[in-house]
Amino acid sequence: MAMTHEQQLNNVLLNGTTWWVGCGDKIRFWEDCWTGDGEALMMKYPRLYQISCQQQKLIKQVGSYTETAWEWNLTWRSPLFDNEVDSADGFLGEISQITIQQHIPDC
Repeated sequence: MAMTHEQQLNNVLLNGTTWWVGCGDKIRFWEDCWTGDGEALMMKYPRLYQISCQQQKLIKQVGSYTETAWEWNLTWRSPLFDNEVDSADGFLGEISQITIQQHIPDC
């Protein structure tokens, strides 16, 4: 099936776009490529994406600021199974390395 011109243009834009994370006001947590390696979290962690209650949410909707720092607030449709725990550990390690900046917009 051939792609339309609009689909081709969207692919070029998505593949050629680098996101700079600020406060998480424009970047979708699971679906956009914002973690630094150019791959969306939904592609790297497909099982976690499937059980996430936060699909299609912006970064700012998946966490919040405490008095001193950003804190992730992830929610799942079900408890993690033993075979998902290793994946979740790598996932949490990856997102904890990223700084969310409260007063800077995403670009």
